[in-house]
Amino acid sequence: MILPLRKFFFCEGGFLGEKMYKFLLTACLAVFLIAGCADKPADENPEPSQVAPEEQVQSPAPVEEVKAPEPAPAKAVKTKGKKGKAAKANVNKSNASKPSGGQKSEAEIKAELDQAASQLVGRASRTITPSKANKSVKASSKGYVATYVHIDPKGYSTSMRPASKAGTYNGFVNYSEQVYTCHGKTKAEALAANCSPSGSRRMKEMIHYDGHRWNY
Repeated sequence: MILPLRKFFFCEGGFLGEKMYKFLLTACLAVFLIAGCADKPADENPEPSQVAPEEQVQSPAPVEEVKAPEPAPAKAVKTKGKKGKAAKANVNKSNASKPSGGQKSEAEIKAELDQAASQLVGRASRTITPSKANKSVKASSKGYVATYVHIDPKGYSTSMRPASKAGTYNGFVNYSEQVYTCHGKTKAEALAANCSPSGSRRMKEMIHYDGHRWNY
């Protein structure tokens, strides 16, 4: 095909024919190259594009929990002076009130003292003379005066302290005798008149605990 084209362009032997021949030759070669590249099949299995892996995000390191220091145990403070002596006295008193062996405690002995005092004062209120039921009557410058003594059977207090012998105690019962007087022109009027308190006497009875019972 090339030889006939060359003969065609150079038939008259001019310079223009040579130029035209080179141009067409170059164009034909370019067409053949382009057609060859177009006919080449594409790769069936193209290599996958490498994608850079995503950077792994690391989780922050756990924060270490800081524990508060435990408070130191408080030191025992020794009591000094009067408070320390008072505390020691209370301990000695509590130890003394504890019974040893078959003996009674001070609390039990004190409870028995209260029972004995109730009986003693109750008996005194019943046997006292002159009493309300049996008044004494005396003549006065204005007539007659009737008198009697009253004891409240519940108006008493008790206390006790150790005696000389171990296990024995002295008990004290305190109560009052209230004196009432009644006035009248005659003896009968004085006995029937309303009476009023005219004085009182404070009484103190001592009884003894022999280690078994209160004696009075």
